[in-house]
Amino acid sequence: MGSPLAGMSQDIPYAVPNGYFAQFDADILATIKEINKEEAVYEDGKAMPYGDIPAGYFENLPEVMLGLAKAGDVQKPRVITIAPKLKRRAIAMQSIRWAAAAMLFIATGLGAYKLVNRNKESGTDKLLSSVPSNELQDYLQNNYRLDIDRVVNNNSLMDMPLDNKDIIKYLDETGWDVVD
Repeated sequence: MGSPLAGMSQDIPYAVPNGYFAQFDADILATIKEINKEEAVYEDGKAMPYGDIPAGYFENLPEVMLGLAKAGDVQKPRVITIAPKLKRRAIAMQSIRWAAAAMLFIATGLGAYKLVNRNKESGTDKLLSSVPSNELQDYLQNNYRLDIDRVVNNNSLMDMPLDNKDIIKYLDETGWDVVD
């Protein structure tokens, strides 16, 4: 089928050592224990802030919090204001949304207006109807006279048994004006 994969080797590129999965869980547990023994530090040598939790911290937390609340040592909540830059960005995004909605509304309104108020005649029909009929007849006679002469001079057409009454009848049936 011409696929570039057809020329590639079908051998599996990765191999798993024998007994890998039998020792996998033991290896993971050993790695976790080794990590827990080491102190967690950042690359710059500072200790991680949440690395070590004091013993009994969560068990004593309710009593500590209650004691602080009774002592009235609880700080008031901090009010964080949105930076002026973020406010401007939010206002700009709101303006963009309103502008997009307005453009969509205008486009929909114009489309509906054109659909309701369109004329039955297309642009070409209007253009042709504005040309006087005598100019159209002159154009056709001048530009297509060569084709008519070629048809008339064709001998095979001359041998056809048609008389003028048949031709006039055909032209009347098809809506042509017969000019004497």
